[in-house]
Amino acid sequence: MQLAKFDRTKDRLLVVGDLVDRGAGSARCQAFLAQSYVHAIAGNHERMLIELWLENQGNLDPIAIQTLADLNFNGMGWMKTVAID
Repeated sequence: MQLAKFDRTKDRLLVVGDLVDRGAGSARCQAFLAQSYVHAIAGNHERMLIELWLENQGNLDPIAIQTLADLNFNGMGWMKTVAID
C-alpha cells in the first residue's frame, strides 16, 4: 500500500473473502474490516461461520465451535485461541 501511495482518505481497499481461518491472526480481522477504507466480500469460510450462526438463531454453539477447532476443519483451529464472543 505504501508503494502504491495508498491514501486512506480517498482510496478504497477491496478484500475478497476467506479472511478468517488463516491462523491465529484471524480474530484481528474485525478491527481491520472496521476501517472506513476497507470493503469486504464474504468468501466460503466467512459464509460457513455465518451459516453456523444463523442455524443457531444468532448464537454460536460452543460445542460446535470447539469441534470445528479441534478438527481444524478448513483451518478453523485458530478458534481455540479466542473467546467465543
